[in-house]
Amino acid sequence: MFFASIPTVTKEMAENVEELLTTAGHYPASDAPLFIYSYNLLTEALENKEAHVLEVCSGYGQLLMALARRFPKSDFLGIDQNDLPRPEAAKIANVKFQCGDAIDLKGLPDSYFDLIVGQATLHHLSNNLGVASREYLRVLKPGGKCIFIYEPLGHSWLVAAVRAIRTSLHEMVDESNLFMSALKSFGEDFSETQVGCFNLIGYFAKVIKIRRPGFFLRLNACDQCLVGWFPFLLKHCANFTVCYTK
Repeated sequence: MFFASIPTVTKEMAENVEELLTTAGHYPASDAPLFIYSYNLLTEALENKEAHVLEVCSGYGQLLMALARRFPKSDFLGIDQNDLPRPEAAKIANVKFQCGDAIDLKGLPDSYFDLIVGQATLHHLSNNLGVASREYLRVLKPGGKCIFIYEPLGHSWLVAAVRAIRTSLHEMVDESNLFMSALKSFGEDFSETQVGCFNLIGYFAKVIKIRRPGFFLRLNACDQCLVGWFPFLLKHCANFTVCYTK
């Protein structure tokens, strides 16, 4: 099953993940609703569990370490192609990091992980989505979830043009937009695909220097209303988080 919508995001949801939101402080404040929604997906998946969690393309590991502190009964593994300094990790008993390929998980057992997380990761795998999907399905337990946070949706020509200009100016490599068709293809062998879309008119609020999340929660509610009136606008949102369930 495939679902896509602009999710409702509330102040209570923000309070629930307040400590996790500090790890996303380098993103524009206008993206707060997306991260609030996404981090609530993570906490819901881990609440009252002794889970095994894998983060692919974990970078410096701030999100994974914050999750490890919140859920001390679960085990967390971060994989990244770069051997980055993570001095805080030595102080957290239930988190480990290793160098490795995001789509070649040999050495990791079948049906082992309850949750796979990637933040701003999936679009870097756009040329190998089929391989990635099969590998993540292999290592996930039945009922396990694969959640990709803060990904670029490419249906809006205006947003795509802005991204192309930024990519050219900053000489950014491996930056690909994703499309609903690719998300459906990736999830063909999963039991459920849930896409949360964000930043319709909110995308243009990235230039606003307001740091209060409440303003952007109201803007997200406006996006919901617009899509309620004009459903075709949904795929013109700029960003999304997707949750796959095995």
